[in-house]
Amino acid sequence: MNVTESVDTAVESVTPLRQTWQRLMRSAGPHAAALRRSIAGLGLAAALQGLALACMAPLFVALLPEAGDMPSRVASSAADARWRQALPWLWALTALGLAAHVLRWRAQGFDYTGQMAEVGHRLRLRLGEQLRRMPLLQLQDKRTGEVNAVVLGNVDEHLNHALIVFNLLAQAVITPLAAGLALLAWDWRLGLAMLLVFPALAPLYRWRRRAYARGMRALAQANARCSGDVLEYTQGLPVLRAARSAGARAAHLQQSFARLEQLQAESQRKGSQPNVLIASVVEVGLLLVMAAGVSWAVQGSLNVAVLAAVAVMLARFAEPLSSFISFTSTLDLMETALERIEALLAVPPLPQLSPGQTPLRFDIAFEGIDFAYASGGPKVLSGF
Repeated sequence: MNVTESVDTAVESVTPLRQTWQRLMRSAGPHAAALRRSIAGLGLAAALQGLALACMAPLFVALLPEAGDMPSRVASSAADARWRQALPWLWALTALGLAAHVLRWRAQGFDYTGQMAEVGHRLRLRLGEQLRRMPLLQLQDKRTGEVNAVVLGNVDEHLNHALIVFNLLAQAVITPLAAGLALLAWDWRLGLAMLLVFPALAPLYRWRRRAYARGMRALAQANARCSGDVLEYTQGLPVLRAARSAGARAAHLQQSFARLEQLQAESQRKGSQPNVLIASVVEVGLLLVMAAGVSWAVQGSLNVAVLAAVAVMLARFAEPLSSFISFTSTLDLMETALERIEALLAVPPLPQLSPGQTPLRFDIAFEGIDFAYASGGPKVLSGF
């Protein structure tokens, strides 16, 4: 069994996110601690952003007059008092927003300062060293294009987008959670209603992740095969043209392209309806929260200013929450790349004799040599 086959048989089940995290940290090597700090910074920035949005509730309460206040009663002194009451919340919103922006910028410095590129460089060097040490028999089992897909494509897939994906997930999950928890202090019913939207996402996420994982792995395998076909065709093109066989070989390449296109189309087609369903569940959940708030406001048990602030927050959270499942599909792409990288690095290298010896005579002889390939079959050499 070659490396690709071993990976294909090992990934039938969905890999736990904790294992994906551990693989990512192992691949980061000496930069793992810095990468963890960057991801933690993105999570903290998302939480601060949620707290900043929650500050709109007391801010609106301070600025907007009560429903029973008549315009004639709104004197300038009362307006000044409301403004003085709102000013601390306005400063808090501004400070939390700026802190979230600065923290997110510093966390993404892992990308901006070139540390992520250094991680990719070191990982490619490890893969190159492994290719030099692994047994030729196993190396020959893998096509050159597939090795190229691991060394170049898979390294880029699992590293280049890591912080972008974690940032999107943090804004889709941590920001609404922080805002919902903070909203409990102003109206526990609305805060609890917002928090109840998240349990509805859990079964949908588990349902879709298995399908996404299968689709991403199938696409990764098709891309690897296609890369191998393209590289082999390009390398052999001078010989194929000299033998007037370029067209026949191109037919095989076209079949590889067609298979890849088919998988891509199937992935889009199968994912469209579930994605619409998940987005609809999120939208309906948020609309139910808003409907409950309107009902309480009409009954007089909820301040209209709080309802207005919640409406702004729900509009802010709708798109990230609806796209949450789509964001997680990139995690499966990263997991597929990490599995292929680790499978290549896990091949036991040939034993190296140390220290190396230099022959001093030229009378070396081989006698009684038997040889058979590891894949099985009869002996190729017997008593040589």
